[in-house]
Amino acid sequence: MTASRFSARDYAAYERRRWAFFRSPAGRACLLRGGIAWRLAQDHLSFDDVLSGPSHGALARRDGYILRHHTHPTLDWCDDGLTADDMHLVAGSYKLFTGKCVAGSMTAAYDYTTR
Repeated sequence: MTASRFSARDYAAYERRRWAFFRSPAGRACLLRGGIAWRLAQDHLSFDDVLSGPSHGALARRDGYILRHHTHPTLDWCDDGLTADDMHLVAGSYKLFTGKCVAGSMTAAYDYTTR
């Protein structure tokens, strides 16, 4: 992949990565979130998958969203969540190492949808 172009092979690798992502607890979180994340996750998951959560990671490790009860400090509600990096993956954004330091970064951000 060059900084200005990516190949069909690069896009196929992105699709495989996105498929694995949607099959993880983050995919369920996409269904809960709505918007474009929900629309893309629908191709990989069913609405029954929403009912199967939250995941073990959200409950045991406190990954994702945590809402503390205001009158019971030991009571938490947890659910699967998404990070900014997760949303970049869903949207087709990626970073490339440029080898040049520009504004303190040696990467450039790109988006599959604009190429």
